[in-house]
Amino acid sequence: MNMWKKFEELKIRGQIVEDPEQALAQFKAGLRADIKRELHGKDLYSAEHACQIATDAEEYLKHPITRKVGSQAGET
Repeated sequence: MNMWKKFEELKIRGQIVEDPEQALAQFKAGLRADIKRELHGKDLYSAEHACQIATDAEEYLKHPITRKVGSQAGET
């Protein structure tokens, strides 16, 4: 289950009604520290948008792109 669906399911189960700013703050508060750092400074317009960016960040952190030093064309 993706993060957004889980977040929404928990809100429904707890009968939580909140405005979009509260939802965004609550969503961000529940994230791991490394994912929170990835969201820092980004313009987030909704909890759903934050969830998409958090999901992308989580995938990146699982499989970071690595570059070998000296592997670019023309380097010796």
